[in-house]
Amino acid sequence: MFAQTRNTVKTLNEFSGALMNNVKAMGETANEITLAFSQIAASVDSQAQSVNDINNSMFKSNDEILSVSEASTSMRELSSVTVDTSNQGNNEVDVLAEEFTKVGADIADTVTLMNALNEQTNQIGVILNAINEISSKTNLLALNAAIEAARAGENGKGFAVVADEVRKLADSSRQSTEEIALILNEVQGKAENATNKVHSMQNSFESSINVTKNVA
Repeated sequence: MFAQTRNTVKTLNEFSGALMNNVKAMGETANEITLAFSQIAASVDSQAQSVNDINNSMFKSNDEILSVSEASTSMRELSSVTVDTSNQGNNEVDVLAEEFTKVGADIADTVTLMNALNEQTNQIGVILNAINEISSKTNLLALNAAIEAARAGENGKGFAVVADEVRKLADSSRQSTEEIALILNEVQGKAENATNKVHSMQNSFESSINVTKNVA
């Protein structure tokens, strides 16, 4: 009976030792499993962070793409506005060139009129010279007539009065022609200056017309 009990205790001790060894082995296995799960969890966290970083990068790239797209749209709009402005500017330059051409034509007409005025003043000068010459000859004839009337005595008194009136008329004509000649000379000088200025203006407008045509 004692021997049987001792065998039973021995068997229980062996079973207990084996159980303890198994429990110890299971504990080590559990620790290894826990460590493995911890490593897996860390790996999953790392992957999740990587995925999150990728998502953030994708969102950032998407924002940058949107910014580039918006900038491209703005550039297209600016280009369109620039083209419209350029076309409008060309149209305005064309209108300006047309107006310059009209003004240039008016200036050309003015030049023609000024040249005609100069010609007419020159002709008036010629006429005044002729009148002055006639007055001089008339005065000379009146003087000769007065001399002849003086020689005729009483019979030439009436003729002398007429000759004196003719001489006075000739002197008056001469004075008038001299005054007119002075005024005419002044007018001719001003007309010549005006003609020169109009010619200069015409040249400037022609240059402006050429510039606006080149710009257009």
